[in-house]
Amino acid sequence: MSHLPVSYSEDQSSPWRLANAQRHRARRIKCDETPESCHNCTSTGRKCEYDIQRLPRRLPGKRSTVGSIVRSTNIADGFRWKITSDERLCFSFFQHRSLPTITGYFDSPLWQRLVLQMSQVDQAVYHAVVAFSAIHADYEARGNPLAIQNLDNSWQRFAIDQCGRAYALLIARSASQDPNLQQVTLVCCMLFVLSELIRGYYDLAFTHLRNGLQILKNAGCHRLSDACPTHTSTIEQSLVDTFSHLDMQSAYFGVGGPVLPMQLGLSRCESDEDDVKAFQHVCEARRALDRLMGAVFQFHTSISPLSPIEISVKYGYLSTRQFDLSSQLRHFSRAFDPLSKSVSAHCGSKEKRGMDIIYLHQFSLSIILETCLLDRTKEVLNYYTPAFEKIVTLAEAITASFTERPSILLHMGVIAPLFFVSTKCSEREVRWRAIRALQSWPHREGTWDSSLVARIAIETIKAEEQTVKDKGQASRVSHAFTTLSSEDQSYGEMVYTLDDGGEVQSHSCPLQTPLYPPPRNLLSRQDVKSASKSLSQTIEEALTTGITDLGSLPLNTTTFAVKVFSSHTEDSIYEYIYTSPTYSPKPGAGAEKTALDSVYRVASISKLITVLTLLAHDGYTHWNHPITDFIPELDILARNQSSRLQWREVTLGDLAAQLSGVPHDFPAKDIPICSQGEAVNGANPCDREGASLSGSSALNLSSTLARHWLIPLSHTTSFKTSVGAPWEIFRYELPNRPNHVIDVYSKSGNLGAYADIIALIPEYDIGFSITAADLPTNPLINVWGLADLIIDRLSPAFDKAAQQEANATYAGTYKVQGGNSTTDSYVAIATDHYKPGLQVAEWVSNGVDFLQSLAALSGFEGLAVRLYPTGIEETVPGESSKRVFFRSTFDYDTSGQSKGVISACQSWLNVDGSRIGNIGVDEWVFTLENGQASSAEPRILRKRLRRL
Repeated sequence: MSHLPVSYSEDQSSPWRLANAQRHRARRIKCDETPESCHNCTSTGRKCEYDIQRLPRRLPGKRSTVGSIVRSTNIADGFRWKITSDERLCFSFFQHRSLPTITGYFDSPLWQRLVLQMSQVDQAVYHAVVAFSAIHADYEARGNPLAIQNLDNSWQRFAIDQCGRAYALLIARSASQDPNLQQVTLVCCMLFVLSELIRGYYDLAFTHLRNGLQILKNAGCHRLSDACPTHTSTIEQSLVDTFSHLDMQSAYFGVGGPVLPMQLGLSRCESDEDDVKAFQHVCEARRALDRLMGAVFQFHTSISPLSPIEISVKYGYLSTRQFDLSSQLRHFSRAFDPLSKSVSAHCGSKEKRGMDIIYLHQFSLSIILETCLLDRTKEVLNYYTPAFEKIVTLAEAITASFTERPSILLHMGVIAPLFFVSTKCSEREVRWRAIRALQSWPHREGTWDSSLVARIAIETIKAEEQTVKDKGQASRVSHAFTTLSSEDQSYGEMVYTLDDGGEVQSHSCPLQTPLYPPPRNLLSRQDVKSASKSLSQTIEEALTTGITDLGSLPLNTTTFAVKVFSSHTEDSIYEYIYTSPTYSPKPGAGAEKTALDSVYRVASISKLITVLTLLAHDGYTHWNHPITDFIPELDILARNQSSRLQWREVTLGDLAAQLSGVPHDFPAKDIPICSQGEAVNGANPCDREGASLSGSSALNLSSTLARHWLIPLSHTTSFKTSVGAPWEIFRYELPNRPNHVIDVYSKSGNLGAYADIIALIPEYDIGFSITAADLPTNPLINVWGLADLIIDRLSPAFDKAAQQEANATYAGTYKVQGGNSTTDSYVAIATDHYKPGLQVAEWVSNGVDFLQSLAALSGFEGLAVRLYPTGIEETVPGESSKRVFFRSTFDYDTSGQSKGVISACQSWLNVDGSRIGNIGVDEWVFTLENGQASSAEPRILRKRLRRL
């Protein structure tokens, strides 16, 4: 092995000069900071003793010397500043080892030309390069560990010192007008990212990455489109390409999303099916795949934590997104195949390897998309075993193509596909084959570490095997989250979720009532505030990008106002107002800016007001009477045989329910219209001084009329949609509330450039309204999209608020006063975030465990009693308290129950099914004083239990 020569003249090694340098050090004279600045040596004609070796030339591990990598040491001539032999050593290592290693998969003008050039003209970049190469050399010498813990060795101390110098130089120039400062800062930032990744400090690495991306975004940079030049030559283009690639990699780890906006122009993989142009270069194909891979990563990480039930609830949106991404991937394949065939015939080994990597990623992404919505516990995954084997075979071939395997690469290669196989394949041997492939080549690809993901895959298999031992039945890890210790980066903790396997299941089957009494203090709930903030951020994202996690929502041309309200407060729960830049009313014909009191056309929403007026005035007295009783002229028309409408069979209720067959609009220009002055001056919604909102509530009907009105009258072909009078009823489930349907009673309207919706959610006693205007597009689609966002973002917070208020109001122990230990009667009420309603955790009557008695009588083990509000309340005569009525259901083991349609949730059949002494076993009454439960009555026991 050759060593780096260190040239010293003969007189430098004389005892007198060494003694002089030692005296300087003994007297604490700092002669090792800036060469030739102290003049202690040069003033007498001697050479500065700054260049004292601190780094060892011989390293432990497989590479015994750093010098064995260096081919040239004559690199000091190109610098405008003095450099030490240690810096020269590390810079040479960077030039001859780090650069070829980093670009082992794909060529990069940034690394192969620009960084090297900048490091020889800019001192901050130079020190950042030296620091990175010192860390890289130490990393290789230690055998590519998961994390470098000993930061007190000479290489790490030297690297930290060099980083400090780079930082200091950047800070010193921060206030300057240097036009190159931004590029210098970004190059240093990129080197810091890779340095922290090698050391295993992911948080610091991702922080540097986000800071660099933010600098690019603030400078107005965009992610490069496929149509950009394939060989990016400018520093800015190269930096954008590199930072965007690292940003794509971080998407898999849930670290934010794409920061840089996309450059205008469609990607080839997003173009029309019949207009896909072939890629012209490997770099062009890689850039297109990066964009697509980032989208797939974000989609995959959003699905991984979901249970099969949660996936089924959101399947409509998820399957649409899956189809869109799969279509883009097919387009990519069509653009890539011609390039692959033309290049393979006359390309070098490195370019062929790059093509193989792109194909490996394309194929792996297609399998990820095909399997992401499948039940991970089902045998259907066995169908994909050949595909998983193909992924491993392709990765093994790429690994074997290296004559000398790099230790760190910038671009993704084989690690991510092998990790996917090692954790998702149903065939155990294929999984271990993928793990062995990861272990055979310890290295890093950007943010991916082969040793780390191999450890995670092994721990995943161990967790599944332990389940077999504990439960006697196989189970799969459905989601795993790994964190590294902040104190010891080589120590990690994996938190994972197992599927149901063979575990006994108890599914709640609640009544079709609210799970809890409606929440009354929504404005004071932090979860509601956080959800409202999330909703605003999503709307703002849609205004910028036209996309949300629920799908396309191009809002930027729509002027709209959103309001969410509750029947328990006059203050709005949420408001959002937006005036589109394209909105330009004629002078005097409209407000310059929209507000909550702006006037919009409501169109079909007037039908809702008409029906409400009829019910408030007449109730259901004439609901089933034919319309000919009120408009005799229609009876004459009905006798006309040419008429297709049988008016004598059309009732008022049919008209209200939109089921009569009557066209929903008047013929054009068939009725006189009011002037603009009449419309605006006669319909001011804020002209209500001195009026109480409670008297104008949309549900200011008797409870009987309201319950009769808020029911479906007919179903549609969709499980999620029903029809009321004149309600458009939409039904959905919350992810953590299976078997419980929440109804949204809405009415929308659309007339020309206007669209509106008003909706009520009786489950929470809340509602919302959206009014919108847009030209030239129809705003109704955007109104529906906003309504979807409101339900998706706010409903979980309302549900949690209702659960928390129910817990504060009802949870606790209730006991008979004056009882003794042998004849005590008491119940314990609690709530569970993962189970609906109030749970009767304990129920003892006269010293006997009543829950066990009920389980024995029913023949079901693990019986659970849950209480649901009926909506019936009564005031106690002569008192300020009130009585609130609940009904109970019984949950039991359903693991062996049929999964068919008829055997589904049937708890409603058992309401009041068992009675003792003319009292239902499932009847419960709570007495509330000042909003808090003071007593509970399981009516079957005929005892009042006081809350402790």
